[in-house]
Amino acid sequence: IGKMVELNNSEYWLPEVSNTFHGRDILSPVAAQLSLGLEPERFGTAVREMELLDWPQPQRRENRIDGAVQWIDRFGNLISNIPASLLDAGAGVSTGGSTDRTDERLKIECAGRMISGTVRSYGQRKPGELVALVGSGGFLEIAIVDGSAAATLHVPIGAAVVVEW
Repeated sequence: IGKMVELNNSEYWLPEVSNTFHGRDILSPVAAQLSLGLEPERFGTAVREMELLDWPQPQRRENRIDGAVQWIDRFGNLISNIPASLLDAGAGVSTGGSTDRTDERLKIECAGRMISGTVRSYGQRKPGELVALVGSGGFLEIAIVDGSAAATLHVPIGAAVVVEW
């Protein structure tokens, strides 16, 4: 790591900072200034140590992957820590591509609910159906078509996600 600073010099932020959109109000203006060659020290106080958080990694077994919900997005989709590459390598199935098919060999369990296979898009299922798919971030997600999996399943971050084949 080169240099780390706490972004606490508001001179480089937008004039009004929202409580929820720091990417737009703080990070983007600072990144723009960095791209113009401004020294990082101008943006705030130097940070000497970084605290690394202990986040569990998915564990692959013979015919199973044990993972966890790592994020819940604003739509209530449960994003796991299981990358598509681990599904592809572990189960030997392709979760990418453009064909509209489901690989029924995968069984995904979360909060006591079982999902058979993955879909490539929400449009492959009816509203209200529980589905599993690889999202735009490249991780296995659990969702409810036109609904909130988080609200329906009452699942917190850290909840178990198990994939078997």
